[in-house]
Amino acid sequence: MKLRMLPAVLLALVLMSVPMGSAWAEAENGLGIFLDYASDSMKDTTGDDDHAAGIGIGLDFQLALAGIVSINPMAMFSFQPGAIQADSYGHQFLGIEARVWINNAFIGARTGQYQEHRTGFLGLGGETGSGTGYGVTLGSENDQGIFFAFMWDEATIDFDTYSSDIRGYKILIGKRIR
Repeated sequence: MKLRMLPAVLLALVLMSVPMGSAWAEAENGLGIFLDYASDSMKDTTGDDDHAAGIGIGLDFQLALAGIVSINPMAMFSFQPGAIQADSYGHQFLGIEARVWINNAFIGARTGQYQEHRTGFLGLGGETGSGTGYGVTLGSENDQGIFFAFMWDEATIDFDTYSSDIRGYKILIGKRIR
């Protein structure tokens, strides 16, 4: 996604939060399950570049702290067909996010461990790498527990003989069970 599209995405998220029911200013505890669309760009230290997009699933458990603050341990998994270098990419993330709530909208920052599995031509071969990364989230959750969010991630994944810088975004929709 080009950076010039970011204001439109942020405006859309704000507008989505308006008709979602009564506003509340406190996060609520509960398990969240979500689906996402992910798009990532990869740049390897070998000089190879690639782009992948696909779908994923994730879950988190929101722990409400001091009223407008929550901590969300989370796990995400996605499968993305590659555009150039690999047949497919499998991404996993295990980490934690801190969120600040303003009515039913939230902004969050996260860090954690990323893992990527690259499968070669026709599913032959493959390699797995891991590394740390970070990201930000902007979203909204209504009083029925339905939430929408936009996530931006950056990570460096170390493989046996090279590293890969990954940048991308996720658009997700989910349900929190309270």
